[in-house]
Amino acid sequence: MYRYVAFLDSVLDDIEQYIASHVPERGGALLGPVGQPVVTRFVHDGRARRSGSTFSPSRELQEVVSRLERADPSIELKGVVHSHPSAMDHPSQGDHIAFADSLQGVPWLGRFICPIVTRSVEEWDRGRDAREDKDPEHKVPLPSGTMSVFVATMVQGGRVVSEPGVVAVLPITRDLAAVADLVGGELLPLGLTDVDGTVHVSGAVVVGGLELLFLFPATYPNQPPLLLAAARPGAGLEEHPLLKELGGRDGVVPVPLTWDLAVPERERLSRVLGRYPALARSQGSVRASIRSRLHGVVSEKIAESPVLVVGSGSGGSQTAVALVRSGIEQIVLVDPDTVAPENLSRSMYTVQDLGRPKVEALASHLREINPAVRCTTEQIALQDVPRQVIADLVQDAAVVVAATDDPSAQRLLNHFSYAYQVPAVFSGVYAKGQGGEVVFTFPPMTRCFRCATASRHFGLDGARGTDYGTGRLQGEPALGADIQHVVAASVKITVGLLELVADPDGPTTTSKGLLLEALGLGWTYLMTSTTPDFDFFPKLFESVPGQLAYQSVWLAPTGDPDCPVCGDEGGRVHPLQAASRAPRTDRLRVIDLTTADEPVARSSAIVNLTKPSPAVVLPDAGASAAEADNTQDGATAGSTEEEPAANA
Repeated sequence: MYRYVAFLDSVLDDIEQYIASHVPERGGALLGPVGQPVVTRFVHDGRARRSGSTFSPSRELQEVVSRLERADPSIELKGVVHSHPSAMDHPSQGDHIAFADSLQGVPWLGRFICPIVTRSVEEWDRGRDAREDKDPEHKVPLPSGTMSVFVATMVQGGRVVSEPGVVAVLPITRDLAAVADLVGGELLPLGLTDVDGTVHVSGAVVVGGLELLFLFPATYPNQPPLLLAAARPGAGLEEHPLLKELGGRDGVVPVPLTWDLAVPERERLSRVLGRYPALARSQGSVRASIRSRLHGVVSEKIAESPVLVVGSGSGGSQTAVALVRSGIEQIVLVDPDTVAPENLSRSMYTVQDLGRPKVEALASHLREINPAVRCTTEQIALQDVPRQVIADLVQDAAVVVAATDDPSAQRLLNHFSYAYQVPAVFSGVYAKGQGGEVVFTFPPMTRCFRCATASRHFGLDGARGTDYGTGRLQGEPALGADIQHVVAASVKITVGLLELVADPDGPTTTSKGLLLEALGLGWTYLMTSTTPDFDFFPKLFESVPGQLAYQSVWLAPTGDPDCPVCGDEGGRVHPLQAASRAPRTDRLRVIDLTTADEPVARSSAIVNLTKPSPAVVLPDAGASAAEADNTQDGATAGSTEEEPAANA
């Protein structure tokens, strides 16, 4: 029996995310190149019929697999993976019957790959030392469990036999990401390419006018990939020294890779590419130069603090760029849209980005600023994915930045970030850029965004409406400089939150000092104006000389004790269990600084503030964020009946 199976490392990441990290039983389909013992794609079956001890693939999964096979004849179904209770790391009798049915339905496959995922890792860890040189060749450790791979074949007489497989992991996604870091380039999605009748996994890294195309065999990393270097359209051969060095013609040249098996697997590809000086780009010098201008102003510890930025439009793209220029080196970008011509007036995109996913285009710009940036992109809308996906994104972040124009996404981020006690920053610009707001939360010290914005439907004539059907804010004309005013404030606050989390005992920088002052006063809601006559600002500042614009006012939300997000402990609802209830609107008060005991000068600093191919997923029935979320809409804050006061 031919038992060898190779898994792309990104497939294992998907299996961990959608199966291993959840209670059994869950599963999905495995696909890969026709005739090759390689699994390159996973399709999660969120519609499967399952219980704690059974898993039956759905008809929707079969339809998705058939559609994928028709769209790309080079791939085929390889098998089905599903999870078992931790004590059962082998196929059940029912599994054997399902294997036989599957092979009878598609006899041309010859064999059926059927991994079993068990969630507990204790047994694996206890025996690891004793097994060092004899790890079971059919088992693969995952962060939340173990995947035991079995291969079923039909023998003479129509009988189906399943045996443990011989498993290899192709670390292609990992190693290409290391190459992209090495050369300061952008990693493109993986694909499949036929080379002399053998399908290879293909991946590309783009750096400047050069594209590095890697073709990985099923035996990688024991054998090296093929590498072609090519000039991008519009870039001449002479524009990159590597092509010139290797004597390429017509802008394309094969790059020899001499493989050294004595080198650790993880380092082989990066080390062999490092032999070409024309490719290597020093991250250290760029990083040091950026940090030299931030010394004493920003804690260097925030470089390793991951920031989740949801929304890559005008505000989100400007925020991400400003954070990277402030020393942030780990960032996760989330946005479902692509770059359109109207985005060019006030976002960070260029004409070359048109038609590209915003998250990918923005990631490219961030790496051009600092090649050391590790940027993860998710082209998704939060309300369209299972809530566990949102939970994973939020829990992995040190700070969440909600720069989206989708009110439902703001509510979801508020609920999840507060539940997992992750600080968050919510920013928005009012109609025509006349003003804006920045709200931050620091659980459990502060009230949540939902409570802070309970009065957002009152008082602001310039508040933006939402599009019918989409629920997203209507597109409004606004000057990019006015958006930058709000972004500047949100970035300052975000940096301060990161320093409080990553370096609480470090020096008090201007950002951390601002946050400490605001937290001490209970001020978590900043409103700004960019015009002389915005809403209540003229009346508020009428007795203060030298005022025109720009101005700011801080508010202190008191919150709602019945709030399911930040209210009394007994009334809180975890976002994975139920939707939030509608907020009350009588719990927001504005602090009156004119009657405060502290001298006004204490807060002058605050007043002067200026503002690889992804897995295919069938969503769990009844479990999408959009279906579960029913809280009050709204996207901009309004003034209350009290007149807020400010320092001058």
